[in-house]
Amino acid sequence: MPDDCVVFESPLMQRLLQSRDLFVTKQAHSSHVHYAMSQIKRARGQNKWVNNPQPETCPTEEDFCWLIPFNKQENLFPLRPIPIEKCGIDLAECHCAAVEQLGHAYSLYHYGKSARGVFRGGLIVCESIPKEDERTKCVGMLIYNRAEHERAVRDHAHYWEWRRHRNDARWQSQERGERDYDAKNMMHTFRLLLSGENILRNGRPLVRFEGEQLLFLLDIKNGRFAYDDLIRMADDRFAQFAALLETSPLPDTADAERIDTLLHEMTMEWEERQDRTTGCRSHCSLLP
Repeated sequence: MPDDCVVFESPLMQRLLQSRDLFVTKQAHSSHVHYAMSQIKRARGQNKWVNNPQPETCPTEEDFCWLIPFNKQENLFPLRPIPIEKCGIDLAECHCAAVEQLGHAYSLYHYGKSARGVFRGGLIVCESIPKEDERTKCVGMLIYNRAEHERAVRDHAHYWEWRRHRNDARWQSQERGERDYDAKNMMHTFRLLLSGENILRNGRPLVRFEGEQLLFLLDIKNGRFAYDDLIRMADDRFAQFAALLETSPLPDTADAERIDTLLHEMTMEWEERQDRTTGCRSHCSLLP
């Protein structure tokens, strides 16, 4: 906290700040880098959302169905799956049966308007097909990629959840094609990386920035870098972080024994202050 932001600081807080080195370790590398990486991934995902908006309608099971036709058709490669929408087949007019040894493949039979449909309640339902129908009504092998359909449904839900809660003003420049990333979020990611580097070098985070670092962050916020260039710069920062970790003077982990001693000493000092203030002996559950 910068000094000009502090209104009041108790003697105990001063004691704690004087011992800040006990709490700063190389573990700052993990917390900063992992969070920054998650933000970079988020920026990649949101960048994809901005440039590839999802339709309002949710993906259907039929969007992830393919057919290998039973009968040879002219100009078709053998055993080449065809998207069901291009086959002229309505799955609501069909039944299907499981194919042995193939988890997502089904024999498909066309029954017309009398059929109950392949999908019911979002699930594919297999039927027992009479032997006499196996040759006369079979139109091919149906392939349903259930895993991809479920992933697409999740992506669709995440996209529209983001659309409902996003700050539209921050994304207008992206949707107009002027910028292809969330500049404010990317600026904060680099601010986090710069602060983490300072921790590894000097044992303290950077709260305020100045000089070239401040200009660099403002340039990111103002969208003066291409998205791909920022991703490359972030990857370079991650590599520098790893190198700093090897040369940092910080301890690997905190000294729990010294911190425990500090806790006891500060607790005793707090109790003594309470005694002087109230005139009676206080008890603290932190002490054994």
